[in-house]
Amino acid sequence: MNARLSRRKLHGSLGLSVLVLAAILAGCFNRTPAVAERVLDPKLPLTKELSGNLFTRNPDQAISPGGYYLLAEQDVSTGYRMVAVSLNEGAGDVVLAESEDLDGFTRFVPVGWTSPTTCIFLVTGRQIEGPNKGKLGVGIMLGDVTVPKAEETGFIEVGGGWYHSPVFVEGDSRLYIRVSKALWECDLNTKSLRLVKGDFPTYDGL
Repeated sequence: MNARLSRRKLHGSLGLSVLVLAAILAGCFNRTPAVAERVLDPKLPLTKELSGNLFTRNPDQAISPGGYYLLAEQDVSTGYRMVAVSLNEGAGDVVLAESEDLDGFTRFVPVGWTSPTTCIFLVTGRQIEGPNKGKLGVGIMLGDVTVPKAEETGFIEVGGGWYHSPVFVEGDSRLYIRVSKALWECDLNTKSLRLVKGDFPTYDGL
């Protein structure tokens, strides 16, 4: 009899302990801090219809300071264009250079912006204007959307080999371009071009 009473007391104690523990745990998990409700209401600032396709190189450097223009290459039915697409409602786009080469021997490479209205881009392949018109190479162009016009600030002639993507250091206003085994630096402030290193390996398996 005493043994049965002891077992009942033990079971009762265990049951009470489980209930107390469950209450404590429930209190711990139910106490969530109050969070203010946030309602997201995204709005589309601008939509535009453009012919052809747009190509940008680096999204972080494609939009001008202040968010006024998007620098891109555009392919159209007559060839390729270097355009500054206006991001303002009602404003027109600016064509900085244009090539009627449908075969793609002349292409434009958007690089970035040096101010809200001046940009840097490359003309690769056969040059279409400027002092090196008709030559094969990489032309470094400074474009002004307010005029609009573009002028050559440097040219790297390419007799053979490969052109590699440029690196634009905005803080120093310097552009680095590798063509085949050579690395070039263009100082956009002084509009000067110099060879940094001319014996890079080509990694062509030979």
